[in-house]
Amino acid sequence: MSLSERQSAILEYLNSHKTASIEQLSRALYVSSATIRRDISALKKLGLLEKTYGGVTVIDTANEMPISVRYERDTQEKQQVADLAYNHLPPFKTVFIDNSSTALILARKLNLRYKTVVTNGLVVAQELSRQDDIDILLPGGSLLYNANSIVGAFTLRCLSDMHYDLMLCSCAAIREDGAYENSLDQSELKRAALRNSAKKVLLVDQTKFGMDGMYKSFSLNEFDIVFTNADDEKLDPLRNINVKIFNGKKQ
Repeated sequence: MSLSERQSAILEYLNSHKTASIEQLSRALYVSSATIRRDISALKKLGLLEKTYGGVTVIDTANEMPISVRYERDTQEKQQVADLAYNHLPPFKTVFIDNSSTALILARKLNLRYKTVVTNGLVVAQELSRQDDIDILLPGGSLLYNANSIVGAFTLRCLSDMHYDLMLCSCAAIREDGAYENSLDQSELKRAALRNSAKKVLLVDQTKFGMDGMYKSFSLNEFDIVFTNADDEKLDPLRNINVKIFNGKKQ
C-alpha cells in the first residue's frame, strides 16, 4: 500500500469510527505503529486530523473545526497576535469579523461601543453581545452546528450587499503565495467580505506557517497589514512580495 493509499485508509477508518488509537489503526491497516505515527503527522499537517488523548480524530474539511476546539489550541500564540494588533488598527465604525478564534480574542479586547459588527460566527456574536451599545449583524445562510458558523450561497449574497470599514480575519494556513482554508465555504465567504472591506487585516500566529490548506482565500498583498508573532526566519520568504507585515520587531 503506497503512502497516499494508506493515508486514505486511515481517514476512511476514522470517518467510520470517529476516533482511534495508534494501536487500533496499526492492527486495522497491518502496518507498524511507527508507520502510523508518520502518516498521522503528515495528515495533521494537512489539517485533516486532530490528536486527542491516546489517539486521533478526523476533521471534516467540508466543515470547520469547532471554534471551541480552535480556541483552546495555541492560545498563547493567538493572544500574542491579538496584542500586536490591538493598538495598530485603523479607525472604523463597521467591521466584519470572521469565525476565527484569533479574531475573537482580539475582538474581546476592543471597545466596540456604537459600532456595527458583522460576523458569520455564532460564538463571536454571542461573546460580543455582552458589550453595551453594539450592533451585531448575522448574515442569513446555512448553519454548521459543529463549527458554530453560518455559510452558504445566501450568506455570500448577504455579505456582498454590505460594506465594511474594516475586516478582521485569520486563516488555516499561510504560505508565500497566500492564505488558505480547509473549507471551501469559509474560503468563499472570506473573499466576499474582503471585496467589500475598505481596510483588511490578517491575524496569523506562527503555527500557521508551514501548514497546508486546500482552498486559497487570498493573496497576502490583498491585505493592508498582516499581524503575526512569527520570527524573521519564517517571514523571510514573504519579504519579496508587496505586503506589510508587523511582528513587533524593527523591520
